[in-house]
Amino acid sequence: MNRIEIIYVRLSFDTKPELLLQLLTREWQLELPKLLITVHGGKANFELQPKLKAVLRQGLVKAAKTTGAWIFTAGTNTGVMRHVGEALVNERTPRLRGRVLAIGIAPWGIIDNRTDLIGKNIHSWNISNVLSSIRKTKSSNGDQMILKPPSV
Repeated sequence: MNRIEIIYVRLSFDTKPELLLQLLTREWQLELPKLLITVHGGKANFELQPKLKAVLRQGLVKAAKTTGAWIFTAGTNTGVMRHVGEALVNERTPRLRGRVLAIGIAPWGIIDNRTDLIGKNIHSWNISNVLSSIRKTKSSNGDQMILKPPSV
């Protein structure tokens, strides 16, 4: 399985978008995207036919890598977002240079095990009084989460 670097930032509903953009570009040193891809859908899980699944996986990753796109989803592992996540995790095409940046935006209240992200032995840095924090932790299944921009 590919190694995935994961970070998160918890924001207030009234966080100014300019501060988040500053965090992404100055602090995390991400280049502005040339294209934004947004993937929306219901939370109901469904299976895709193998051919359609392959087209989605190859097309989405190729489009993102060749254009320098950022992919935005609802940040859950359900419905169409699950298929996007699987496409990014299973990407193994070295001939396409670049990385794929996926940004999931989910309400704090729906995140499973969110209490694991708060508390003991978690290193956090306060970016500003509006941005809550960036945290470094271990997930419940032991995969390490590293303070770096997420990439596949």
